[in-house]
Amino acid sequence: MDKRQLRREIGAQKKAMTPAEIADCSRRLAARLFASDAWRRARSVYAYLSYNQEVVTDGILRRALAEGKRVAVPKVFGTEMRFLWLRDLSAVAPGAYGIREPVADGPEADDPAALVLMPGLAFDPQGHRCGYGGGFYDQWLAAHPGHPTVALCYGFQLLDRLETEAHDIPVDRVIAEPVVPASNYDKLILQWAEKTAAMDWDALRARLPELRPLPGGYAITHFGRNYRIDARTGAVEAADGGDVRRNAALNVYTLLGYCRDDAANTGRWVPFRDVPGAGPFAPAFQKGVLQPFATTFAGKADALRRAAAALGGTPLPGSDAGFTLRAFDCIPMQFLFWDGDDEFPAQGNILFDYGVTGFIHVESTVTLASEGLARLAEAAGLPTDGAGF
Repeated sequence: MDKRQLRREIGAQKKAMTPAEIADCSRRLAARLFASDAWRRARSVYAYLSYNQEVVTDGILRRALAEGKRVAVPKVFGTEMRFLWLRDLSAVAPGAYGIREPVADGPEADDPAALVLMPGLAFDPQGHRCGYGGGFYDQWLAAHPGHPTVALCYGFQLLDRLETEAHDIPVDRVIAEPVVPASNYDKLILQWAEKTAAMDWDALRARLPELRPLPGGYAITHFGRNYRIDARTGAVEAADGGDVRRNAALNVYTLLGYCRDDAANTGRWVPFRDVPGAGPFAPAFQKGVLQPFATTFAGKADALRRAAAALGGTPLPGSDAGFTLRAFDCIPMQFLFWDGDDEFPAQGNILFDYGVTGFIHVESTVTLASEGLARLAEAAGLPTDGAGF
């Protein structure tokens, strides 16, 4: 197959991918990159800014900066491509071919050992690469030899063998992941991201002062973990570069989407069944949230107390392990646990402020509780015992 036909066929498969599939595959590829020796050794990362249906690199670059690595991205000057240092990922704009590139013209990156992430249309297991036809990366690598190189690609981009030419420079490693059809949850998260990108951020900050401005987005804390909301795409990303659970993303989105101007806490604590509108979901909440809470921490009240403290919880009297945790600054929740004995099994309960549905949709109180329990189990180093998580 010649390169022209290859570009048509692979390009058509990329265009057929949904945004949810691109995001999911990109997350899995990033996780494998972060686990690699090449990533751990790198003090600097040179990476393309993803365009169209390419593997998304924005989260990778943010993770690099969070780890103290230096970041550089390409900019085209006529027929030459240069990597420029970039400290603020929002300081970019569409440039050559409509691809994002730094607004500034310098400074030029100068780390001879930087890890380079290579874009491309197709690859083979030997590292051979078919680019997009401009030759920019082959020219740059020829002028800057010795860099470790990694390519991230979708499974259909990895072919058994590519025809090569004398000027083609193979990459050191190709990491490929299959494209998995998007689930309904993935599609829902994508829909929320699109809605969020179109929101009035000034109005949101007036309702939710806990939103903290960042370059290109906003920060919010959910059960002690910091997240970044990209104002351009609406994507929710973990500030620590780790994976974002679906419940966590949906909780952030529904807070932004449902918080009312008159939302306020009442100081009146109620069990889930007494939250306005929650009654029909009470049996499922008992089975899917409260029972797993009790069985996960049965005989482990000390571990629960330590986990709550690690997440910033405030101790409460009246149970073997009770504390207040903030799902968000505006949504406090009380977690109460009684350990079992020879006569009675362990029990757990979760209380909400009666005004919680002014901040978030009533159905999201379930995912708030599930995410809180998942975070507690994670902090305690325990597997969660029950599908409700």
